[in-house]
Amino acid sequence: MFGDNSKEALGLTNDYNKAPDASCDILVSAHGRAAASSTFECIRWCFMVRSNLMAFPLEISPVDVKRSLDAGDEFSLIDVREPEEVQICRLEGAVLIPMRDISKQFDRLEEAPMPLIIFCHHGVRSLTVVSWLRDQGLSECMSMAGGIDAWSREVDPTVPRY
Repeated sequence: MFGDNSKEALGLTNDYNKAPDASCDILVSAHGRAAASSTFECIRWCFMVRSNLMAFPLEISPVDVKRSLDAGDEFSLIDVREPEEVQICRLEGAVLIPMRDISKQFDRLEEAPMPLIIFCHHGVRSLTVVSWLRDQGLSECMSMAGGIDAWSREVDPTVPRY
């Protein structure tokens, strides 16, 4: 089983071989799990087709977020840090909703373009928020791994670190 990485072995046959986005590549790991390329459409497609075997990714790398921004993909970038932290550095286009206000802003998040990419300083608060949102039924959300600190290290060193 682990040696057969074909789409057929994973149940990705017939109409499921065509992703909604022609540029989407479905990759199959050595462990027989399908993995999407970095576009959100591929992630959604894999989630819909294989939802009984895989969950929407819990985290997304800062590099993949940047790639999606550059590609013009639709998503919402949500900053759950405190206002004082945003004064130090911020990501353009991010909406500030401090972690303490997430439950009060849930309706706003439900109406925002999906997926939601949640970030904080190092990724701990954002993982907590993503877990809570998923418990509320909002499955199309991911934490940006390593937070804005990782963004500064991996994507844009002009973003101040603190």
